Amino acid sequence: MSHPRILFLCDRNAVRSPMAAALAGHGAASAGLMPDDAVDPFAVGCLLENGIDISAHTPHHVTPDTITPDTVVISLTLGAFGEARIWKQDRGFELEFWDLPEVPAHDQPRDMIMDGYRAIREALKAHIRNRFGK
Repeated sequence: MSHPRILFLCDRNAVRSPMAAALAGHGAASAGLMPDDAVDPFAVGCLLENGIDISAHTPHHVTPDTITPDTVVISLTLGAFGEARIWKQDRGFELEFWDLPEVPAHDQPRDMIMDGYRAIREALKAHIRNRFGK
């Protein structure tokens, strides 16, 4: 039996979910309910510190029709979790919610913004290690 596909789901697919998919590696994807036009540059910079380049990521939209029953959906925002709970009733996939630090506002000094993104990255690493042993 092959390992189920992992889908990291958030609102905009610009920060949390692309970071999570890149950190989880092979077999992981990301999507959002209302995707932005591009990945957040602070998310790119934060992962580059770990040697991971997500600059080419294009945010993706997700619908319940694109989720198969063997998918593990990991919601990274409460809004996405609420929507996915409704979809799960018809689609039958596994669903989890991971609580993460808030994405920092961009009206602070750059160092403070990056510290906020690093906190998200480290929380994601801990969740991935705990859940998947990676």
